[in-house]
Formats: sequence, C-alpha cells, structure tokens
Amino acid sequence: MDNAWFGYGFLLVAAYLIGSIPFGLLIGKLAGLGDIRRTGSGNIGATNMMRAGGKKLAIITLILDMLKGAVPVAIAAFIRGMHEIYPHASTLPVTAYELMPLITGLFAVIGHCFPIWLKFRGGKGVATTLGIYLPFIYPFLVLAGTWLVVFGLTRTSSLAALVMVGLMPVFAWVGHGWEQAIVAACIAAIVITKHRSNIERMLRGEELAFARKPTEETAHADAPAP
Repeated sequence: MDNAWFGYGFLLVAAYLIGSIPFGLLIGKLAGLGDIRRTGSGNIGATNMMRAGGKKLAIITLILDMLKGAVPVAIAAFIRGMHEIYPHASTLPVTAYELMPLITGLFAVIGHCFPIWLKFRGGKGVATTLGIYLPFIYPFLVLAGTWLVVFGLTRTSSLAALVMVGLMPVFAWVGHGWEQAIVAACIAAIVITKHRSNIERMLRGEELAFARKPTEETAHADAPAP
C-alpha cells in the first residue's frame, strides 16, 4: 500500500478513536455522579450532563465533545494545506486532499455515535458535528447560528440540531460542490438516525422543550444529547 494512503487511513482511524472517547461518562465519574447513563435520557452528551450534574459540567462536556471533532479535522486541514504548498509530494489524488477534513470529521462523528469503548452505544453527535467545522470560522458561525436561531424560536434542542444538520449538505454543496455535499449528507444521516426517537416524539407532539421543567411523565424522555 502507498504510504500516503496508509497515512490517510491512520488519520481516519485516529479520528474514530478520538471521537470514541466518552467524555460525558468520564466527567460524570470524576465528578462523583456515577454513570450518567443511569440518569435522564441515558445518554453521554451535554444535555444529559446538564440534567445529571448542572450547567458547568455540561459546558465542559460540550467543549470536549466539540474538540473531538475539531482536533482531527484541524490536523487534516493542515495536511491539506501542506499538499497545496507541495502538490507533487504525494500520490494521492487532489480530491482526496480536498475531502480529507470533512471525511476525517465524519469518522470522528462515527466514533462519538458508535464508540468502541462503550460497545458502540454513544451520543447523538451534535456537538462533535459542530466541532468539525470549528477550524473553519465561516461554516462554523453559519451552523452555530442556525442552531441558535431555531433553538431560540422553539426552545427544543433536538429540532435545532436536526435543522442544523439537515442544512449541512446544502451549505456544503453551495460552498464546495457535490463531493463535499455527499460527505456532509453522510454525517447528517448519522445524526438524524440517532435522533429517531426525538423525531417520533415530535410527530406525536410530545418532544420536551428545553425551557420546560420535566414532569414525572417526561423525566424519562430520551432528550437530545450532543
């Protein structure tokens, strides 16, 4: 195998393993909360951490889950930049380098949603998905702004997340072409699939809004967790 392809594969495996780190679970145990999967939605993301340990721990979890996407993608973006400076130093096709950051982000999201350390039962991928755009200021601001606007109007985290990831392929196609749009669509499909229970509750009109205090009937609801 060509060394360049081997390096590409190594980067993707590393992105998956980094994405698999269950920060929410680890933070919960370090904070003395035990296994946060036994609380609320049973998820390991920031929303369930908010329920289990409060705002401060939720913010820490959110940042670390975003970094799981941002760090591998930043490395991939650096490699792509080096290829642009030295285009003849590798045998990989140009398209492979153009797609490298987003494909690396895809593997980080897969790691978060299906972590090897937790028998492939992970979070819903929202924070990590947003994190993969963090090294690119304009796309990050557009997606974060989309989430904030929808959340501000509806107070429903899951709906904001679904709108955000649903628009990702459109933004990618407009800004970078159909190849980027396909990868973005794969990421969106994973996140949407992980939100299937939220979608079912939305269709029944039972999805829990973030601003409303959970009742006994809704406390067990599988609220969205990044």
